[in-house]
Amino acid sequence: MLGNYLQKRKFRHIEHAGADYDGVINIHRFNTNNVGDRASAPYLYFSELRRKRIDILGFKEEFDYHDWTSEIAQNNVVVGGGGFLERKGFKHSIDFFLHLAEKGRKVVFWGIGHNDPRMGSYDYYSHKYSHDVSGIKLFGTRDINKHEWVPCASCMSNNLDRKYETKQEIGIVKHHSFNNLPESSYPVIYNDSSFEDVIKFIGESEYVVTDSYHAMYWSILMQKKVLVVPNSTKMFNLKFPVPHTDFQSFKSHLSKTVVYNEALDICRDRNIEFAGKVFDYLGL
Repeated sequence: MLGNYLQKRKFRHIEHAGADYDGVINIHRFNTNNVGDRASAPYLYFSELRRKRIDILGFKEEFDYHDWTSEIAQNNVVVGGGGFLERKGFKHSIDFFLHLAEKGRKVVFWGIGHNDPRMGSYDYYSHKYSHDVSGIKLFGTRDINKHEWVPCASCMSNNLDRKYETKQEIGIVKHHSFNNLPESSYPVIYNDSSFEDVIKFIGESEYVVTDSYHAMYWSILMQKKVLVVPNSTKMFNLKFPVPHTDFQSFKSHLSKTVVYNEALDICRDRNIEFAGKVFDYLGL
């Protein structure tokens, strides 16, 4: 009972919000060094969505929580992409978007997925999220489960169409937040680099070893031989699974790699199909 009371007080200003919406707001993680988060928003690739954006954690950086929710509340919302589910840091934001949907706002989740660093804390093969997302009419998730599969919209980037000469057998794309890479003679790039530089590095590698979700994703789309070092549940329930390894013993797993020749076309087709639904739903 107390929890419900506090929840109502937290969003009490939404109860009296006007019925006329100003338009569409895009929500993703862009105040970050992580290139995957910065590149994953659908509005970057679909001109119909090129409207205002707000960082999903903006209440920690730009607004207090009340101002952040008030800024968003008068709009319909497109959330994505990114690993926003099962992640403690995003819980307040996801709770708010679900509340908006309950109050009649049109909320779209596009290419989001689970991302719990405590990989043994729950059964991520159960195809269930701890949040009840049934109130979201257009829920597109990058995870393979009972919901509609919609991969990250960054597959639409023209950067992925560029052709590169292979210059290195093995390239390591490292998540900038984790210090689990032993001394190595292999070429390394970090995921706080530019999108163009990361794509070029992947393009020039025959094998890619990474603990970055988006480096893994882009490598698959570029038909590379990929090994992933899991750091959260986001590396599971993939449409195009790749072998798991660690940075100490990955060489013994190179023979297990798989190339998915049609992955880029499949992911683009799904995003284009979902975009059509979104534009119809939002009246764009």
